[in-house]
Amino acid sequence: MKKASLSFLIMILLTIIIYSLSDIVHAIPGLGNLGPGPRVRINHVIRIAPRPPGWPQMWLAREIIKSFNEHELIEESSASETEDELFDFPANTNDVIKFSVSFNKRKLKGCVLEFEKKKDFETIQEHYLDLNKNNELHTWSLVKDNILVVIDGAMPYKEIQDYEAMLKDMK
Repeated sequence: MKKASLSFLIMILLTIIIYSLSDIVHAIPGLGNLGPGPRVRINHVIRIAPRPPGWPQMWLAREIIKSFNEHELIEESSASETEDELFDFPANTNDVIKFSVSFNKRKLKGCVLEFEKKKDFETIQEHYLDLNKNNELHTWSLVKDNILVVIDGAMPYKEIQDYEAMLKDMK
């Protein structure tokens, strides 16, 4: 009986590992284009801290940009003049601030989105996840309470960890 249970558990673990191998290969820089078939995009979402219902703290997009500047994580930033001109979002945002980062002689773009209502936040986060899933966009999404930071997916995870750490340390 114990032998059958152990065999069943091993079979489940092997199935999980086999099905996740393609995601692991595509997540490693340089290995993403190996082999035949379409390239699988991974939805890069990093939650900074578990969020209880509602937001424990409300942040301003300009506070996040200020912190990015202090930690020298961004090159330049610009507040959106009017949201409608820059973005076609399916929900409302309080503020949107675009920024750019230099990485390997390339200028990568990102934005900080500030929300008042949790429903709007979830709608726009789902919008980005759908774009990533449909291979229309390739981005990282970092979440800090009412803030969604979206960064070009060409940024390696090692560099994204700097943004993650900075957001985690904000109090």
